[in-house]
Amino acid sequence: MPKLPGIRSEEGFFSAGLFGWLGEVARFKPLMDVTTVWKDFFRNWPADVDRRGILVTSYEEQIPFDGFMTSETMVLLERRAPDTVGARKVLLPFQNIVAIKITDVIKAKSFLASGFEDVRPRK
Repeated sequence: MPKLPGIRSEEGFFSAGLFGWLGEVARFKPLMDVTTVWKDFFRNWPADVDRRGILVTSYEEQIPFDGFMTSETMVLLERRAPDTVGARKVLLPFQNIVAIKITDVIKAKSFLASGFEDVRPRK
């Protein structure tokens, strides 16, 4: 077994050196969890963008919607048309959202109010 810094390979235990390194890593600001990201986005939906689109779930399902409501942990989607079993509403935990597709033609600047920034170099 190769010797790695911070690991006593002959005993198979982690040494204080590794824990010191982990402590350094823990001081970096962690990324926001996915629940917070999606809750913030839905709650700050751009005012000039219709509240419709296609939500992609972690179940590999794409759900077209025409409106929504939020709670602390979930989003309630209103479907345009019922699904194959007749459901018109979908309750989905924020943690199961993978993406939102917006099919309307809109200008990118509409998302500035939601916290997006234009990163193109200025001429």
